[in-house]
Amino acid sequence: MVDIEEEIKRLETEKSKLESEVERSNKILSNKGFLAKAPKEKVDIEKEKLEKYTKLLKETTDRLNNMKA
Repeated sequence: MVDIEEEIKRLETEKSKLESEVERSNKILSNKGFLAKAPKEKVDIEKEKLEKYTKLLKETTDRLNNMKA
């Protein structure tokens, strides 16, 4: 049996981590120096990370909102 309060705390922690990762990826990808100097593969990897973190953040936020409702 899952303790709802514990699960909400876990999801809030996860949401915070994902928000930090999304912010970090956005900063990297908005850095013109990085985009100009980094190999295309490196830029593509960072774009994939941003996409993954954004998707996970939405899913986590949705789950959290559903549990609080």
